[in-house]
Amino acid sequence: MRKVFLALWALLLIGALVVLGNYLYLISTGQKETWYQPHNKTEAQNPKRQELDVENYSLPPKAAPALVEMMKLGAVDPAGFKTGAKQFLFRTDDGNIVCQINLGKGPLSDWVVPSTDSTGLPGVTCGMVKAVPLGKGTKECAKGRLSGETFSVGEGGANAGGCVPDGGGKLRKDAEYGDSDAQAAPNARMKIPAIQYGTRLQVGRYSCADDGENLVCADLPTGHGFRLGDEDYELY
Repeated sequence: MRKVFLALWALLLIGALVVLGNYLYLISTGQKETWYQPHNKTEAQNPKRQELDVENYSLPPKAAPALVEMMKLGAVDPAGFKTGAKQFLFRTDDGNIVCQINLGKGPLSDWVVPSTDSTGLPGVTCGMVKAVPLGKGTKECAKGRLSGETFSVGEGGANAGGCVPDGGGKLRKDAEYGDSDAQAAPNARMKIPAIQYGTRLQVGRYSCADDGENLVCADLPTGHGFRLGDEDYELY
């Protein structure tokens, strides 16, 4: 009886070794996937760069038409707009809007936020030379005044307006000095790299485009975004 028992164990062991050997052979010849396969070559080379891969992000099926049209524009290389480890700064071609894209938590440039109440969360934040009228239901300010000079969008949604000091922030003052006082080093904002009309800047999940009349920005996976014009805006 003991011999029969040992024989059965030997057969089971041989069978397991055959199965394992066949499995290893299939993996080595590429005929079978391992338990983990990178989504793309970039992830395999450097997982930290995956957030920059624009092909990983697209709009949801029922996204706003303005965002759909934006994605039809040709994308520019984001390298020329990088100002930090996860920060990118750009302006519209006419210099009336300056925006920052944050891929992670971090400080926001005073070009885009003329106050200290910003949380610096991941997303797109834009400052405007000329404020647009805000709609009803916007927040109140503990300090300064509420103004339509700042807009933002991230995974949690799009926001209009921000609390600014009296007299406006750095962006507005730069434009005013440029019109009136040559001694004040005016138009410094114009040294910020611009996205040209009819082109699109995409960094990871965030994308912005300037069509010459409106700036449109979006958090692609959620479909949240905004459109900024000279006199009005829309949130999506």
